Amino acid sequence: MKFELLLENWKRRIKEMSEGKPKAAVLFDGAGFARLGLEQAGWDCTGFELNPIAHWLGSHIGEGKSYLKDVRDVDLSSYDAVWASPPCQIHSVANNQQSATEGKYKVDLLNWSLEIPQRFPNVKFLWVENVSKYKKKENEWGSVYNAAQFGEEPRQNRNRVIGGNFPEPEVEREYKRYYYELKDKVCPAITASEWKWSKTDKRRANRWFYEKLGRKATYHELAYRMGLDEVPSEWDEVYNKLLELEKLPRKERRDSLSDIENQVGWSQEYPNTNLTTKRWRNELIRAIGNGVYVPMAKRLGETALKDFHKEE
Repeated sequence: MKFELLLENWKRRIKEMSEGKPKAAVLFDGAGFARLGLEQAGWDCTGFELNPIAHWLGSHIGEGKSYLKDVRDVDLSSYDAVWASPPCQIHSVANNQQSATEGKYKVDLLNWSLEIPQRFPNVKFLWVENVSKYKKKENEWGSVYNAAQFGEEPRQNRNRVIGGNFPEPEVEREYKRYYYELKDKVCPAITASEWKWSKTDKRRANRWFYEKLGRKATYHELAYRMGLDEVPSEWDEVYNKLLELEKLPRKERRDSLSDIENQVGWSQEYPNTNLTTKRWRNELIRAIGNGVYVPMAKRLGETALKDFHKEE
């Protein structure tokens, strides 16, 4: 009864908060960072994500309204706006291996995303976010922004291309690929593979943390630099449970470990690999590095919302 009451209260709260708000679909929702930014801007957001682990993580971000579903099967006819962050591996300058473009989460859906208004004319605003490349010509499908342009106290130097149909947002500073004057306060772009960093690695953001702290960043510190003020307690609870289980003999931990693996989608994604604290930490870092800088999504959402209300 207590669970049913909590569920009913949650549904009522979601309904009350969403009434009167324009609707935005967040495709390739991942861990929910872009959705959180749009929610903070005032949009009623629904996320769609195919990866079961990322979906579980995102269900604890913001309002948590997200569905485990292939974005190509989503009916967008009832949405006013769409945010899409299609897989970036095939477009990333960090991709120097052919294998990085293979797999069910690595299909090139950039053009598919940009063509959404052709299939759904009701979509007034579209943001398609992806990595930027060094050659300007390869970024002409959108406008290049740096995360450090958003907010008086930026947290990260992160270049992204945003294409689609949306009003130009206000920014605190003109675009630069790198803000050298902010190098002591703003970390370099966080990658999805920060755990691989070594002292000879000059590409990942952990080099900045090592210079500052003498160690790699924790997933809490990386999440903060992505604009997440506080990591969901549910993420930490899984980590702490795994720590306790690893103190037990293997035979005694199996049932409890299976419960956790099923809970977070691990058994669905990695059926032949046991979940450990190290693997969980790496999965969290992957989700954070693949995320969207929250203040950027919020600002873009706020600007579009002003235009939306002008048209009413």
